[in-house]
Amino acid sequence: MPLTLAAGLLAGGIIAALTVFLEHSRIAFGAYALYGNGSLIVPSLVAPFALYPGWTWALRRGGRALELSINVAGLHFGVGLISAFDVIFFPQDPDLTLLDALPGFLLSGAIFVLPAALLAALAPSPRPPSGSSTGWAWGSSPVARSRSRSGDPNAPFS
Repeated sequence: MPLTLAAGLLAGGIIAALTVFLEHSRIAFGAYALYGNGSLIVPSLVAPFALYPGWTWALRRGGRALELSINVAGLHFGVGLISAFDVIFFPQDPDLTLLDALPGFLLSGAIFVLPAALLAALAPSPRPPSGSSTGWAWGSSPVARSRSRSGDPNAPFS
């Protein structure tokens, strides 16, 4: 499980580093700028896509819902490094400390990671259930599995 957390932290850290780099660059395409607030497009687009390889990797290793949520926590705090990187490399005030970056560290993932993780947990999986050639098998989400009263993942919701 620590490896799953580390994978999420690494992916989130890469997203955070790319975001801070673009925030302080002067990259623009016509009227569209990736610097300043335009850099927020990076975690908005890339963080939800970072869930897929993390969850796929955890599931192939036999991971359950706990490992998937630990990967989301790692990604959440990795994306939160945006504020820490900003304070360390580009402080707006010489008196800023890492403690001042704590709210951004804790809440950035709530904006960019958690909504996508909640939606992804409810998404159906394209693989058919064992013993059946038709129908949808719900993904690894315990929420999706518990929605059926009969316990059968192919039963209609009531």
